[in-house]
Amino acid sequence: MLGNRKLQNPIDSLDSIPENREMAEWLKILISALAGMATGLVMEPLKHWISDYIAAHQAKRTIYAELARTYYAFKKWGPNDSHPNWPLGHIESQVFDYYYSSKREVLYLIPHYGTLISLNKTITRLKGLCETREKEIGEIVDTMLHLFQANIDQGLLDGNELAKQYQARENQMLESLRHARVWISKKE
Repeated sequence: MLGNRKLQNPIDSLDSIPENREMAEWLKILISALAGMATGLVMEPLKHWISDYIAAHQAKRTIYAELARTYYAFKKWGPNDSHPNWPLGHIESQVFDYYYSSKREVLYLIPHYGTLISLNKTITRLKGLCETREKEIGEIVDTMLHLFQANIDQGLLDGNELAKQYQARENQMLESLRHARVWISKKE
């Protein structure tokens, strides 16, 4: 019957706590150091892998946002736009160039990174052709739209991410128009 009887801890009845004489102090230090080293050896590569994965995810989002702006420009105005310089302000590759020149190991972690590299090279070449007027703007727009669509159809470009970034760009443009209308109506 344990209900009335209190259980006592044997240490509570001692006047002093006995020393642990079974293990030498240097052995305790050695075991602690080896456990810390083993943990470090396991966790350090894991830390780099996780940080590279997070960086690749961020790189993919920013590169696709940049591609979506270019795609948005081509889809919005189409090959029959009459303004001769319209695509030049919308064709960008600064984000991609940054990752390609200084963080290439992160770029290589993005699925189908080869498509992103070739697409960027094509965009850069076509922008150069557009600037030097060696090719008609309508041809460039048509070529780029077909290139984007072919890469999406083949699964070499993440169509869902591009569509999400494209929709965000569309919403941003609509919001800008909404604010401009409100500002104009307030002035009148």
